[in-house]
Amino acid sequence: MIQRIQSLLLLIALILHILLYFMPLYKVQYVNEQKNPITVTLKIHQIEINKGESLKEQYSQVPLLQFIMNSILCLMIFSCIFLYKNRLRQNLFCRFLILLDAGVIATIVFEIDKIKNLFPGFAHNSVSQIPIAFPVVSLIMLFLASRAIMKDEDKVRSADRLR
Repeated sequence: MIQRIQSLLLLIALILHILLYFMPLYKVQYVNEQKNPITVTLKIHQIEINKGESLKEQYSQVPLLQFIMNSILCLMIFSCIFLYKNRLRQNLFCRFLILLDAGVIATIVFEIDKIKNLFPGFAHNSVSQIPIAFPVVSLIMLFLASRAIMKDEDKVRSADRLR
């Protein structure tokens, strides 16, 4: 029963969240009067601060809450795919995953806001990368999977009534 539509939707959501580990979400470049650019790159597992070619410094810090929430979300989506025998529990997991995915989106927005205010007084160019939309698409996939699970459960209940 892994070939059901809700399993495919959950698999797409899992792939999108795994891709977040390999792609940058957001990039900001700050420029001051001395024309020394500072580039800040947000990834799901780190924030890189690169202080131009003249300074040759690169800092890295981990947005811990964002990393933990995305890791838990990946593990739970993977386990939710294989709960197809118990549709009610799978739907409960799926609804919890929707809340957790909304939390990941909130932490990403919080980190972007924190990055924008990192160097006050500097002119900045900010560029959103394509993977910033992955958690939102994943949220939609989780919602559609939850609806498909409930449709399956309703079909099984109506078939049981006819027997």
